[in-house]
Amino acid sequence: MNWDEVKGNWKQFKDKAKERWSDLTNDEVDQMEGKRDQVVGKLQEKYGYTKEEAEKEADEFSRNAHPFILRGQRGASAKPAGVCHPPSTQANTTSPTTGRNSA
Repeated sequence: MNWDEVKGNWKQFKDKAKERWSDLTNDEVDQMEGKRDQVVGKLQEKYGYTKEEAEKEADEFSRNAHPFILRGQRGASAKPAGVCHPPSTQANTTSPTTGRNSA
């Protein structure tokens, strides 16, 4: 997921960010607003990372957190994966003796 998407969905990402970087306060996570440069800066400040380490950590977060976020956004009315049509209305014509479909 790119950082524009992270920024646009920051309300959903905040809990995951707080989980991953538990030394950050809620206010600090709020202030980052999903902006990559803010995340990187805060990781450098709180964890003593180099800029490169903080960038790597932030980018890994953006790549790995999205499945949890997207799953939560599907909503109750979304179809489960793999369901693309209603079940068949054709009568079951399997023979009880042979186990084969007689259609």
